[in-house]
Amino acid sequence: MLHVKLLALLIFAFKICQGQEVDIDRIKIAIRDTAHQYHYPKLIAEFVSQPQYFSMEKGINLYYGNLYAPNYKTFEFKAMTEFAPLVKKGRLRKAISVGEELFKENPVNLYLLLGLGYCYKQSNQTDKAELTREMAAVLIRAIEASGDGSSTEKAYKVISVNDEYTLMEKNNWTGKTRTSKKTQNSVFDVWEIKENTSALYFEVLYNLKEKFIFPE
Repeated sequence: MLHVKLLALLIFAFKICQGQEVDIDRIKIAIRDTAHQYHYPKLIAEFVSQPQYFSMEKGINLYYGNLYAPNYKTFEFKAMTEFAPLVKKGRLRKAISVGEELFKENPVNLYLLLGLGYCYKQSNQTDKAELTREMAAVLIRAIEASGDGSSTEKAYKVISVNDEYTLMEKNNWTGKTRTSKKTQNSVFDVWEIKENTSALYFEVLYNLKEKFIFPE
């Protein structure tokens, strides 16, 4: 994983009204409706060009709508296996080249956006670094609006385990132990956090169109 040392220049604090409803069924209908303002291609086009103007509701539809986008893959590891090693080795030019190709495949990838933003900043590509930061901000706001992590009912909802770790790094939460429980379309992760005596809850949502057996 890209650890917090690599993300230190990009992670930033948000104060958000948490607990907005994430209605997956409604989102799925909206992003597939060509006449809807949240039709997914429209959201993507605005996201990659003007993310700074994204409302909270747009961000929520974009982030969770990715579960039902045509290019969605239940488990995608290219950002970790092809991109992250290059960043860690300091091969920033190659990392940017690989990262930008992965971005074309799916720009709604928080892990990739943060890594690319770091590469751009280190390479003095200020405009690209800022644009990428704004895109990452849209996704983080959507996650933080989904709950407060205090219970199963108020769990932070993420579409990738990587996003779970990213939110923990952003808030300087150190996980001590994790227990997981699978449901039909998600996995609940419950963390014991070093900095807090209360448990921290995440729900990792999946579109399980691909056959996969969760590890026990």
